[in-house]
Amino acid sequence: MKLDKLVKTLRRDLTANPLKAGVLGVLLLGGMYFWGPLIWKWVGKKGAAAPDMAVVPSSSPSSSSGSSGGGLPTSGAGESKETGPGWREVRDRRKADPLARSADFRPPWSQIFQVAATVTKAEEPEVEVQTKQPAEVDPRNLGLVLQGVAIGPQGKKAIISGKVYREQDSITVSRDSDATRNENGQRSDVVFTLLRVYRKMVVVEREGKVWELKLTSAAAQGQPPTEFSPVQPDKDEPRDEKAFQPDKL
Repeated sequence: MKLDKLVKTLRRDLTANPLKAGVLGVLLLGGMYFWGPLIWKWVGKKGAAAPDMAVVPSSSPSSSSGSSGGGLPTSGAGESKETGPGWREVRDRRKADPLARSADFRPPWSQIFQVAATVTKAEEPEVEVQTKQPAEVDPRNLGLVLQGVAIGPQGKKAIISGKVYREQDSITVSRDSDATRNENGQRSDVVFTLLRVYRKMVVVEREGKVWELKLTSAAAQGQPPTEFSPVQPDKDEPRDEKAFQPDKL
């Protein structure tokens, strides 16, 4: 089709349907807006690559000029490049390097079903720590003396070493011996609890251990002090009912 016939056809279509022609024109402008830069870049790169490929420096003139110039150094692409070690040298180095060897985790075929020996850490000898045992505490050795007992409507009281105590009261005693000193070298106090008050004796307790303190008159008769299991607080019965009966009110 010739150019004049194409122009006539376009004019005839534009006059016949101007709306369709306007839509096609807008689409054509949009396509040129989006595709124009891409086509321009592609054409520009292709045109710039052609001259670069055309200019190829030849190494023969430079080498010949270098040889004719009496061994003077030449500059350009024809210079010899430093090459690295060959692959055979790299292979030999890797074989000689123990860190580059692969680990062998597969046991021999004869030992494939055997359990691998486990590495056990050597046990260190245990050092026995000597703990200082607390000294035995006896209220009789600390000077606690039962001097009197009072049983009446207001409760039960006991006079121990010149002081009056009720049941469940705490009795504090200072001890002066070196065996009863604490780690800082200071004297520590011993605390007893008055559990029960009977007619001729009282029961004191410390750390689950109990003692009987009898009146001086009973102790003077040669009756040795006895030691028994702790007295339960909810039981107000003496160990021997015949020997220890409270006064009748």
